[in-house]
Amino acid sequence: MATQFDEHGKIFTNVVSKKTIRAKIQTASNHIIGDIYIRQDGRLSDELNKSDPFLPVTNAEIRNVLGNNLIETRDFIAIQKSQIIWVSPDSEEPDSDTHKMVYSSKF
Repeated sequence: MATQFDEHGKIFTNVVSKKTIRAKIQTASNHIIGDIYIRQDGRLSDELNKSDPFLPVTNAEIRNVLGNNLIETRDFIAIQKSQIIWVSPDSEEPDSDTHKMVYSSKF
């Protein structure tokens, strides 16, 4: 791993540390529960607002639109952000503000 320093002494590396958030994702046709990865100091909304058109999700459970019937599981799925209606962390974490983040796409 290469480490670089700028003129102010800030350290730069090629590795970006991320944390895992188990999230519920609603689209028009499916309800998906899976892991989303965000920067250590980031929020769920930061990941959703990036210019990338797809949201990578791992360990995904793809369910019917109501969320009560499991259709299939996938190790990895990329969800087109324009198809997302809302996103919410699967579990409430009292010490985290990420559970407050909700995303609505523009239809």
